[in-house]
Amino acid sequence: MIRRFLTAARLLPGLVSDGWTRQYEDARIILEQNGDLHYLNVSGRIQRILVRGGILVTGMMLVAIAILFVTSISLMMSRAKLERSHEEVYRALLSSASDNEGVDQLTMSDEQMVALAQTIRDRDMSIRRFVDTSMVAVSQENVTMKSQLESSGLTEKIVKIIQQNAANGGFTKHPPQKKTTKQKK
Repeated sequence: MIRRFLTAARLLPGLVSDGWTRQYEDARIILEQNGDLHYLNVSGRIQRILVRGGILVTGMMLVAIAILFVTSISLMMSRAKLERSHEEVYRALLSSASDNEGVDQLTMSDEQMVALAQTIRDRDMSIRRFVDTSMVAVSQENVTMKSQLESSGLTEKIVKIIQQNAANGGFTKHPPQKKTTKQKK
């Protein structure tokens, strides 16, 4: 069976070429039905148009099948990646939700999953609100400190000098070591 298929596949380009370049002759088909004769004339030009049209349509169908095959494989690979991604998200949600490690983590209904996702969204929103309010508070403190520095007479240049020389005049990380000198006798 496979051998016949391969043989036919090898002969196919020759058949297509012969069908395309063949010189078709007019044909007359005689049909008899209940004693009546009917003649069907098919010119060589019509035969050539039909055969070439069939070759073109068959070729386009084969190209379309090949494109659909490649697209199908691409979609299957994309779907497999998406399923792996969903699995990773599912496991991440379960690991963030489970308080005790001994519980079987792959038993969660769809309703529980939706509730878990909503809880995580709510937690995320509360964290964002906290960060936003903290940023506002810190920026207000910065404005207040800057105005207090300006009112005290310290300029930015003096503050930078103080910051650069903090290790020289301020506390150091290591306590100063006493220098010992040798006494001569």
